[in-house]
Amino acid sequence: MPKPSAGQSSAASGANSAGTNAAPKPNVGSSSMSGARVSSTPKSACEITDSHRFKTVTVTSYGTGATVKDATLSALESGVGQVNGLAIAAQTTSSVKSLSAGNGDANSYAFSEEFQQSVSTATKGLIRCWELISKQFNQSTGLQEVNLSVTVTKYNADPSINLPRFAVTDFRALPSVKSLRQARKTAGAIPRRIMDILSKSKKFALIDRQYMNLTKAELNLIQGADFKLEELARLGNRVGTDYLIVGTVAAADESVKTRKMQTTGKIFRSKVSDVRVSVRVIDVATSQIIYADEPAFSGEYPIETAIDYVSRVAGVGIVNTLHPNLMAEPVRPKSKKTTLKQVKEFGSNALDSLKEESKNDW
Repeated sequence: MPKPSAGQSSAASGANSAGTNAAPKPNVGSSSMSGARVSSTPKSACEITDSHRFKTVTVTSYGTGATVKDATLSALESGVGQVNGLAIAAQTTSSVKSLSAGNGDANSYAFSEEFQQSVSTATKGLIRCWELISKQFNQSTGLQEVNLSVTVTKYNADPSINLPRFAVTDFRALPSVKSLRQARKTAGAIPRRIMDILSKSKKFALIDRQYMNLTKAELNLIQGADFKLEELARLGNRVGTDYLIVGTVAAADESVKTRKMQTTGKIFRSKVSDVRVSVRVIDVATSQIIYADEPAFSGEYPIETAIDYVSRVAGVGIVNTLHPNLMAEPVRPKSKKTTLKQVKEFGSNALDSLKEESKNDW
């Protein structure tokens, strides 16, 4: 009997074709055909309909074995592999391995309610249910062969993962940067703010590359015995990135400018900053640079203002490179100039205050 192609979807018509021997419907957590059925077909008991991140997928799978039960277990592993990958399929095999040593090697047992419930329990719901499509004994190999319609739990990724994917690396500072503290501050803040701008555009999927150790630890935790086996559907879903944002901090300086008023001797202090970065966006597949810029800002502002402006220039530039004119160009901060009238008023008020303080000194 020819093997069905991998990933072949089992429509309801395949399970209802002539000669199909359907298994009795289990009472708990399993029944025949679900997940991939069209809306006109009544839903089965093993479908997942109220989960935020899990769904059911039904596929056609092929298996062989010395007994019908062994062939069924082989087909179930194949079905899980089609939906969730071979790594999870191997763990599923370990979960149901003990079942193959149980009682009931008769042909009918592999499709009984008892066996389906045992598999569903052993896999903690990863294998929801299955239905026999066909079976036969292969005279040339001496093995039983079965085709099953298997309903499997799958992680339902957010649809935005199909958008162009961006990841950002930590920016590095050139040795010429005077202040190491300001360099670290700038190198840490700009990548985060660029990603914030990309997120607000709603046009990209953002892939983390800075907290991978934490997410990996969580995925390792899921594989523990205390978690439902269907949680394993979360594994094998990591994706690569299409574009990588890299950058270099060329300047990150902040100083204090002091002015002294001649008439009163009052001292005024203000912060002066200078930030310059080089930003590149690289197409990971081809190494092509699709965006390059060196935004900079210097002026009588705190360094936070300079970092914010430079980040917005880079972020908006990246967005508009892939989606022209989607976002407005950021406005450069402008110093508030003091008018002559304000200077005269300030001087007059200062003199009046000085006269009031010194009137008893004579």
